[in-house]
Amino acid sequence: MTKDIYFKQAKLFNPHENQMNCFVYGAGSIGSHVVMGLAKIGIKNITVYDFDEIEDSNIPAQFYKMESKGLKVDCLKKIVKEFTGIDIEIESKKIEEDFSPVISLNSIHIVAFDNIEGRKLLIEKLKDFPVVMIDGRIGGFNYQKYNIRCDNDKEVEDYLKTLDGEFSELECGEKCLWVVNSMISSLIVSDIIRLIKKQDVSFLTIGNIMSDRNIVKNKEVVESA
Repeated sequence: MTKDIYFKQAKLFNPHENQMNCFVYGAGSIGSHVVMGLAKIGIKNITVYDFDEIEDSNIPAQFYKMESKGLKVDCLKKIVKEFTGIDIEIESKKIEEDFSPVISLNSIHIVAFDNIEGRKLLIEKLKDFPVVMIDGRIGGFNYQKYNIRCDNDKEVEDYLKTLDGEFSELECGEKCLWVVNSMISSLIVSDIIRLIKKQDVSFLTIGNIMSDRNIVKNKEVVESA
């Protein structure tokens, strides 16, 4: 009999006893690392949405190989299978008005693309449902992470405020670095572990990888860095 590959982590997180349906929107700077991180800890129910193709400039900061070509979701599916043995589900589609997210009680929705309107669209479609949406943003050495309980009107309202006005450089990963992407992705995966264990997570975490200090806001809104 093959030994359980997760036995060394079982006392910390046992994937045989803890599963969650994870939907990742975007397979780039943040999303590709989040998907790999989830699969590495044994989460099997992962669906990834992205319509972009890999560019050479994606290779240094995203979880792709030099030889990766074509759609990001196709390549990510192959790489995750190779690294972890887990088959993720993929959808090559853009998040537009006619998009219908899958809603289930045991689901977490991770926003990992660089589009404000897409964020607004997703939260509008998820609000009032008992699910969690996690939004990761990066820019330069900075990162922000939001956790929104979609059936909590106050958290949804506070989150929407962060999407109005000037969104700052954190909108897009144009200035991106692998270490920033891996840091925020690890924090997102850690939040998912806490959510699965029914532990509290902060509404907002702000950090800079060149600093030893994180700013954590519990169910409050601060101006975008």
